[in-house]
Amino acid sequence: MPEGRPRPTSEQLEKGFESFKKTAAKEGLEVNFNPHFSSSRLALEGAKYAQEKGKFEAYNQRMFEAQFIKSLNINDLDVLTTIAGEAGLDSADFRSALEEGRLKDAVEADFAEAKRLEVMAVPTFFIGDTRIVGAQPEAAFIKAVEKAK
Repeated sequence: MPEGRPRPTSEQLEKGFESFKKTAAKEGLEVNFNPHFSSSRLALEGAKYAQEKGKFEAYNQRMFEAQFIKSLNINDLDVLTTIAGEAGLDSADFRSALEEGRLKDAVEADFAEAKRLEVMAVPTFFIGDTRIVGAQPEAAFIKAVEKAK
């Protein structure tokens, strides 16, 4: 959740999730509401670690499954360490990196950039001078790409 914004209520989260679930279903994707949703900051630090080690895609895929299919707590170090191992990362070094906060500054820099760009929702895409917020139809992306040419 963007820094400085009030935490949504459970009702708001569930309502937003229902919309997300319908969009996912149209694409043939299974998603489940995760009652553990609170913060993904530690998971983001893990993503930075995976990116540095060339394993971002494997980590990201498992993170998506943990959050949206298995409903795991992605702010729990044990959960993240297991995911890292499954993604082919060195679990012990991964855990140390997160415990020591080695990637905290990199994540903070990403948050600062998002704030500077006024990103308030995930996903947000920038194509040329067009901003696309949220799950949008393919036509919105095609139009933005054509405009950017």
